Amino acid sequence: MSGSNQNAISLKVVVIGASGMLINLYKNNLTKGVGKSSIINRFIDNTFDANLMTTAGAKFLSKILYINKYDKNINFQVN
Repeated sequence: MSGSNQNAISLKVVVIGASGMLINLYKNNLTKGVGKSSIINRFIDNTFDANLMTTAGAKFLSKILYINKYDKNINFQVN
C-alpha cells in the first residue's frame, strides 16, 4: 500500500426514502418529501435551503474529512 492509501478510508453512503411530494390522505393536502437532499447538503456543504425543490434522480457528492485523533482521511461518497 502506498503512504497516501494507508491513511485513507473510503465509505459509500446511499440515502434512501420516499421521494417527491406526498399526499396526506388524512388531511387531504400535499406534504413535502422526507428531506434526503437537505440532509446530504448539510453534511457535504454545511448549507440549508428552506426553499429546496423536490429532486428527481440520484445525486452524487463526496467529502473528505480528516480525523486527527486517528490520523485518517475518510472519503465519503454520498448517493
